[in-house]
Amino acid sequence: MLAVVVAALFYGCRTNRQDSAVAIIGGADGPTAVWVSEPDTDGTHRVEKDFGTYEVPDGFVEDAVYSRRQAGKWFYVSQADEKKLARSRNQFVNNISVNMGDCPYSVEEHETFRYAILRQLMMQTQFFMTQVANYEAGEIIGGGSCTDAGDILYTFTYSYKIDGIAQTTTQHYIVGNQKFVLVHETARGDTEETDRAALRIAESFRWAD
Repeated sequence: MLAVVVAALFYGCRTNRQDSAVAIIGGADGPTAVWVSEPDTDGTHRVEKDFGTYEVPDGFVEDAVYSRRQAGKWFYVSQADEKKLARSRNQFVNNISVNMGDCPYSVEEHETFRYAILRQLMMQTQFFMTQVANYEAGEIIGGGSCTDAGDILYTFTYSYKIDGIAQTTTQHYIVGNQKFVLVHETARGDTEETDRAALRIAESFRWAD
């Protein structure tokens, strides 16, 4: 059985955080990210992409294998899980992806966008219930707030089981004008660390000028 709960949207979030200077960190294949020259006091580093910047907790790293610059999606895992992946890629680890997408809705039409997301999630869940073996749907919980920069932030969390293993997917949508940024978290077991990291990425996001 699928349950859906949608909370109210909250407004008025603002921040007094000051942006830090940035410096490029290079790798074997050239620069892959832009970080703050000095870590923020809350233990994060700011990453810059073409569409904007966001803070990543210091305990998380950008996974070079799954992150595909040409696809416009970047993956983050904890340092401990990155070591697991170095030994074997054939395993699940809690992860966060970040990407930008286009949509037909303006910022003023954000509520229409919210319901479009919810409908899509419900359709996906119904598909999985009928097409994926041993899939058990849980609930979808939706809510709204604002980023530190004052942009509308919608969050949808849905739980389910595959082969009896509980899993949670959380999607944070930062709303722009006919565009959005999606911070997508997939996690099992103890999700607290990944939950906090995904939320920090979403709340700290700032659109590029």
